Amino acid sequence: MHPCLQINEILTNIFESTRELEATEHPRFPLWPAKGSKNLAALARACKTFSEPALDLLWEFQPSLAPLVRCLPGDALAVKARKITFFIRHDELMITRDLSPSDWERVNHYARRIRTIGCYEKHKLEWSRLSFDALATLQLCKIGPGPILPNLLHFSACISHFLHAPLYPSLVVGSNLKTLDIYTSDSYQTRYIDNDLLAANLIFVFGPTSSSISSCSLLLPTGYAWGIFPSPVLTRLYCGFTSMQKFNLQEVHTSCEALITLSDLPYLRSLKMVISGTQLEKFNSIIDSDTIFSRLEELWIRTDALIHVQEFFGHPGIGALHTFQVIEAFNHANVWDVSSFVDAFHRQQGVSHLRHFGIFEQPFWGPRTDYPQITNRALTPLLSYVNMTTLTVNLGVVTVDDDMLKKMAVAWPHLQVLDLTDRSTGTIPQATLSGIFPLVACCRDLRALTIRLNVLSDRQPKLSQMEILIPGKALEVLNICTSPVEDVDSVASTIQSIFPRLNKFRRGWIYCPLNDIEIGDEPVGVEGEYYRRWGAITEIVCDKSGRTL
Repeated sequence: MHPCLQINEILTNIFESTRELEATEHPRFPLWPAKGSKNLAALARACKTFSEPALDLLWEFQPSLAPLVRCLPGDALAVKARKITFFIRHDELMITRDLSPSDWERVNHYARRIRTIGCYEKHKLEWSRLSFDALATLQLCKIGPGPILPNLLHFSACISHFLHAPLYPSLVVGSNLKTLDIYTSDSYQTRYIDNDLLAANLIFVFGPTSSSISSCSLLLPTGYAWGIFPSPVLTRLYCGFTSMQKFNLQEVHTSCEALITLSDLPYLRSLKMVISGTQLEKFNSIIDSDTIFSRLEELWIRTDALIHVQEFFGHPGIGALHTFQVIEAFNHANVWDVSSFVDAFHRQQGVSHLRHFGIFEQPFWGPRTDYPQITNRALTPLLSYVNMTTLTVNLGVVTVDDDMLKKMAVAWPHLQVLDLTDRSTGTIPQATLSGIFPLVACCRDLRALTIRLNVLSDRQPKLSQMEILIPGKALEVLNICTSPVEDVDSVASTIQSIFPRLNKFRRGWIYCPLNDIEIGDEPVGVEGEYYRRWGAITEIVCDKSGRTL
């Protein structure tokens, strides 16, 4: 054997090419089992030299403790079949006797290789889970005071494991933990949570290792209105996160006291939070420091009061952001003044490295009568951010014109996503189809565009404009909102010429903001005619391109 193949680092790099990790929305937790796992198993059996690096990769990602527990002697295990519900069979692993030190030898051989636990299983029709008694037996019979998985770096678990005795997380979490993700399978689980008990269990499990954690998120069902209410006990846990860099609290109420604690974390770069206007106003009135959030680069705020977010940026300590998003909470008690907010944001942030800016409502639950009016003037201050790659304004009536689109094209050559969602009807927009030509020509990386246009016959692009058109070969998604349109064939031909690689073509009036639930009815009258014409345009583009849009 060549000497190079006796170096574990080289073998690991080679063997990694035999597996294919399928990514999920959480990059640290790919689908399990990975493609190519059988190849790694074969390499592990080939020879002793290959065994160690192959086994390290084979066991690196696991969905739970179940695969590891199956390494116990057969006479120590039993499987209790559970009844089939919703076409899913839940088998429960049980430990039938006390475990001796010799029973742990094979388990420990593999346990030290596990770096990530909590990966999503591909085949959910049949899966196994450990019974509570089995977890208790493992806790009582394990060897030594440390966790079963001494080298665990990334841990993901359902919140149900922390609502009672936290046996499972306390079994596996050790001092090396870097990433923590806690989620719920449905919103029903969050309705009867004892917040103080949850916080106490989190402190019990993660308190000793909190200083090593650099990324933490609490993921609840999309669309859950306000999430878990704050607990003073939970704020104590935040104090220990001295190495925290990414904190996702977008489904946990952040109190003023909690925000004060977060503002002092020395390495915090990314923060997602939901906070009421009352709590944010209280924070603004208390804090007057030039050292808060000194390293913050990404900020995501969900709130009901934009004015207090504006005051929040007045603190001198907040560093230059490259990502900022503010989401209107499920509360339409007042109309947000977007123009004043953008002006204040620009004054306080200056000419920074801002690349992503968004202001929108989420989820969208239907038309309103009090949409904010977003004009050219409201967006003009953003033109100074030359590194802009994503702009999302999905909150009200957006009335930009062709001149503003040209300014955007010149100012943002690296633009990739432009979302100017406009759900208004009964009016004629100022921007036209030919107005997006400069965007196509200057923003060569533009891959998604949402905009309401005037596509009536008298505003169609001229032949001379089409002759010098540079197609936008990167754009794949086009949403024309509630654009008025007349000439079906001409518009379809123009769209195909502008966007030859288009694969998603969407129209407004009916929206699917959450789990494909449609909001709105098929329009009638003039708007209904526009709606049907865009449907015909979609069919033409599909037929000629061979794609399914």
